[in-house]
Amino acid sequence: AEDLSVKKDQSDLKQVLSTKPTTGTSSYSEWLTKIVHQVKKMQITQDEYKLTIAATKHLRMYNTVVLLTCLVRAKDALDFIRDHSCLSDTNHQMKKLIKLFREKEPTLKQICEDATYTNKKLLRLKAVIVSKLSDTTHRAVLVCDDSYVAKYLCKWMNNDDYLKSLKPYRESWAKDRA
Repeated sequence: AEDLSVKKDQSDLKQVLSTKPTTGTSSYSEWLTKIVHQVKKMQITQDEYKLTIAATKHLRMYNTVVLLTCLVRAKDALDFIRDHSCLSDTNHQMKKLIKLFREKEPTLKQICEDATYTNKKLLRLKAVIVSKLSDTTHRAVLVCDDSYVAKYLCKWMNNDDYLKSLKPYRESWAKDRA
């Protein structure tokens, strides 16, 4: 009976793993949560469980970076990586990744400063805001489904000469991760 249970748990995990959604989406984060829940049901060692948690934590961060890269400035995605605790991780594999990041960081910083890589979505957003809010008596609300996106959009707006005159701020109605 125990063998059957183990095989079912393994089968369920394979099913979850086979339905990987696109990165940079909330579905991807939900998928990672399903993996953790499935692994909790399995009979694995404490070390295997810790490794799974560490891996999903870093995949979650990767997902957030992909999302930020699509929606805000590359500089903000890079700041997110720098500010995250994973850069102080002591795991051997993570140390290798951190070393690789540190080697690539100057190149990433150059890309962030290159106007060629300006996020076109932000340019369009600014154009819409400027056209709709030319009358300063109007206010607007930008709704984001990710608190990090909201944080960095607000930061971007506060760094823009025109947009900061609108006094942007961030409000959170859910548990705030950022």
